[in-house]
Amino acid sequence: MGEASFIYHKIVAAVRARPGIHPAMLRAVGLARSLAGEVTLVHAMEREETIAPAPDVVHQRFKELKAIYPKITSISLETGSIWNVIVETARKTHADLVAISTHMHSQFAALVGTYSDQVLHHADRDVLVTRTERYTVDQVPENYRNILLAVDLQENHTTIAQRAIALAKNQGARLSLLHVVDHYPSLRDNDDVLREDVDPIAHQREVKGARLAQFARDIGVGDATQEVVVTSDAAHHAIPAYAKAKGVDLVVIGAHKPTTMDWLLGSIADNVVHHAPCDVLVVHIPS
Repeated sequence: MGEASFIYHKIVAAVRARPGIHPAMLRAVGLARSLAGEVTLVHAMEREETIAPAPDVVHQRFKELKAIYPKITSISLETGSIWNVIVETARKTHADLVAISTHMHSQFAALVGTYSDQVLHHADRDVLVTRTERYTVDQVPENYRNILLAVDLQENHTTIAQRAIALAKNQGARLSLLHVVDHYPSLRDNDDVLREDVDPIAHQREVKGARLAQFARDIGVGDATQEVVVTSDAAHHAIPAYAKAKGVDLVVIGAHKPTTMDWLLGSIADNVVHHAPCDVLVVHIPS
């Protein structure tokens, strides 16, 4: 497998001091163990919350967690907007990675957004979104086994690939590459004019497949499974559907600082997080 030059040393995990399982914390601790890293737990309480544990109760609970999981090296209890507290704690601690949890979102939630969207939009570092429904046991989960790298061939994905390769190597996981040609043929390239006897979908798979194969060789994973999906649907539907069909437990995808349209409609990364049946690592790409 290609060079694994990047690992996460400092992880901020957002948790709520309530009874139940804390997927973001558990996954963060698991990664810290395998990557020789450390975890900061952060708990944010909205100022308008009227039903919430007292600060001393929260602190005691976190001390208990710290005793159980030595990789938790510090605790941050803050009052304020949840997403802002998480983002600021990551900045202050110089974290490489932020770990948060989310549920499968309803259509309404996808339209109005959630605190996970705000973290994705404002964090200037990578964000791991754990799918709460997949964590049913209150213990550190097993390593990831099947990692999917979603590749947009129009962008420089070297940074994203480095994260996926490093994690796959560290976790002992299989790595696959996926490129989606979405909204086809309505949004096909202007120069995509073919003879009548040429199957346009087969042509797309061949052309994009060759580029994907070259990209895989360039990043040192030429032997990894590669697939091009051509669909009339949106990429943020096709990627989760592929992940579900292939039993993927982590999708790795890139995200730029959101544009105005992203704020209104949501970016591909936002929507993959909303619909994916598994955890999603959103790699921050500097503008």
